[in-house]
Amino acid sequence: MYTRGQVEGILIFTARPTFKIVNSKKHKLGWVPRYHIAIRVTEKFIEPIRQSLSYLDIHSRREREKSRHVDTIFITRRDSISKVIEMISINATNRSDNWEKFVKLMSLIEEKIHLEEDGRYSFEVILNEEQDKQTENIYW
Repeated sequence: MYTRGQVEGILIFTARPTFKIVNSKKHKLGWVPRYHIAIRVTEKFIEPIRQSLSYLDIHSRREREKSRHVDTIFITRRDSISKVIEMISINATNRSDNWEKFVKLMSLIEEKIHLEEDGRYSFEVILNEEQDKQTENIYW
């Protein structure tokens, strides 16, 4: 098992947040947010990392991806994702550049914006911020 500081370092260098909007006929608003944090490490580190996350009260699951030869650790529960966000320094050099955007999106989830009629727009604005900046740089 790893200490809290070691887990923070592992998360900073290996964790990748993902947030997307999925259309859903089952949901009354017609869409639902999907989010998770994926941790890909070599086989020998998977179980010690999962045990350490469990000790820190962060729920995770191990999943074999079809196109990869190693398993991936997924953190999907909202309370566990909140604990990870509190634990790591977002301003640190991270493997993924999406942490700031992910934190903004998760704060909207905490505020229950995803349950409002026009809530999708708030998520779309944040998801498309970077594209808008890149487009702005091309045309100006």
